[in-house]
Amino acid sequence: MKKLSDDIRGVVNSLIDGFAAKGHAEFISEFAHELPSRIFLALMDWPLEDAPLFTEATDVVLFGKPGGTPEESDQARIAAGLTVAGYFQKVIEDRRNNPRGDATSTLINTKVELPDGARMLEDQELILMFYLLLMGGLHTVQGSLAWAIMHLVDNPAQRDLIIADPAVIPKAVEEILRIEAAVAAGRRATRDVELGGSASRRRPAAVDALFGEPRPGCICPSRRLRHQPLPQPALVIRRRGAPLSWLTSRPHRVDRRA
Repeated sequence: MKKLSDDIRGVVNSLIDGFAAKGHAEFISEFAHELPSRIFLALMDWPLEDAPLFTEATDVVLFGKPGGTPEESDQARIAAGLTVAGYFQKVIEDRRNNPRGDATSTLINTKVELPDGARMLEDQELILMFYLLLMGGLHTVQGSLAWAIMHLVDNPAQRDLIIADPAVIPKAVEEILRIEAAVAAGRRATRDVELGGSASRRRPAAVDALFGEPRPGCICPSRRLRHQPLPQPALVIRRRGAPLSWLTSRPHRVDRRA
């Protein structure tokens, strides 16, 4: 993904130029959503014009049918999943016959060491992998960018510090991504325990997220232990999207100080 740095910088500049003259923007729709969509598609070498298909499908899978009943939402999720799976199947067939120098072709045409020996991944395995990458790459990055802006809104003194001294941006990015973590480093309690004044009971599918005390010189405030009863699939998706969250949040452009 580091090879995409120049591409990311170009996308960031293009998005900012799109609303810079207005002096304001609707952050999610005009930036936080568009940036990861374009970067993820560039990473996988999938057509940019297909971004709306992925956006609609992943939104339906996560949130169901807007205003619909639970049954309608379940049916909508099934339909969205089948649409995306059909898209991935076509991609797999194309890259097997016409491999390119991209991440998609590498995943499809590389043998993987598995318990039953080295072999190519089967279609169903690839479809599930692409689906996981899609969910993590789009929604985790969008959420990380949104939480970063909310953090600066809630902490205007830190925003003023960044504006006054852009040299602190790299450290600010690292600290904001840590304190507003898309990936929560933590431990699963195997017995009832109390840590830092917070009780944690044994639960098979829960994680105590330790966002921790600030490191020396950090600009972010202290956070207490948070109990996060997240299902394991959610944790996996957040982990897969975390590297892209970090990469797209780096200071690719610092001359715009809006």
